[in-house]
Amino acid sequence: MVEGVPPYDRGSALATLTAVMTEELPPPPHAGPLLPVIEGLLEKDPAKRMGADEARELLQRIVAGKALPEPKRAAAGKPAEPVAAETATRALPADPAAGADTAVVQRAGASRRRTLLTVAAVVAVLALVAALVVLWPAEKGDGANAADGGSTAAPVQPSPSPSPSASPSASPSASPSAGASAGAGEQPGPALTPGQVPDGYRVYKDPSGFSITLPEWMSDKGADYRSTSRQFEGNGLRLVIDWQSPAGDSALKDWQASDRSATMKDYRRIRVESVAYRGWSNAADWEWTYSGKTGTLLHSLNRGFVTGDGKYGYAIYWTMPEAVWSAPDGSLARRISFESFQPAP
Repeated sequence: MVEGVPPYDRGSALATLTAVMTEELPPPPHAGPLLPVIEGLLEKDPAKRMGADEARELLQRIVAGKALPEPKRAAAGKPAEPVAAETATRALPADPAAGADTAVVQRAGASRRRTLLTVAAVVAVLALVAALVVLWPAEKGDGANAADGGSTAAPVQPSPSPSPSASPSASPSASPSAGASAGAGEQPGPALTPGQVPDGYRVYKDPSGFSITLPEWMSDKGADYRSTSRQFEGNGLRLVIDWQSPAGDSALKDWQASDRSATMKDYRRIRVESVAYRGWSNAADWEWTYSGKTGTLLHSLNRGFVTGDGKYGYAIYWTMPEAVWSAPDGSLARRISFESFQPAP
């Protein structure tokens, strides 16, 4: 963008996905009059996201030096503020022959030229953002804020099982953990036999080739932040499957980098460690808690792994309120997803 760097870049696809989903847009200090356009196009909520027509209208007004209309949306977590487009709204002096007034005109002209150059430089980038808007799902349904306590679906009832320890692990571990199919803190249960689909579950087969067994109450929301990601929501739970080809060098290194750069509110690492996952090499878990937009304490587990001798890198990424993390519905859904996942051939 106008800052010279992507707003969510974390060095790898999996780490960037996590940042896109969980972190707020960093304030762009050099945006100037482009601020409402940038924030509008990068709004996470599809219902509030700026459309192409509105973005075009604002850009045309900025180029023409016209005042912008009152903002229709506020930046995430902040009240709406009028845009300070000083060079676009300043009136020309009545008597340009006066020396002082001439200086003002010159300064205004220089500022206006800088604004126009900035607009020209960012239009191409905004076109790419607009393409992202098209790829981002337009409808959220009942699961719009499922992982942030905003879903209208019936909540999962928490079980009496204790939550993970309140103190973060001392350091990310490089040694594989055994029994990783269920994930840390999962309630043990009988393993699925090949092809088994438990009652109340269905097999989702993605056009890209992977398949996974999910609860029938989790609905497919389509692509997430890019075309190689799928999101599912229901009963307060959110799941994202993300993939890339070829795979990255190390799932553990990706998660360690994401852990170090995490800026989520009230972020607390639970663990970052290599895991032994169904015979697939290069697998790691990143588990943490953080506060969502509405203040709900959320719990996430992101499992990255490599299949097909490096052909694909996958991430199975669960998020739900901490209060229901160990509830039977959520615990069983996570375990079955990990046991049933089949990569693309």
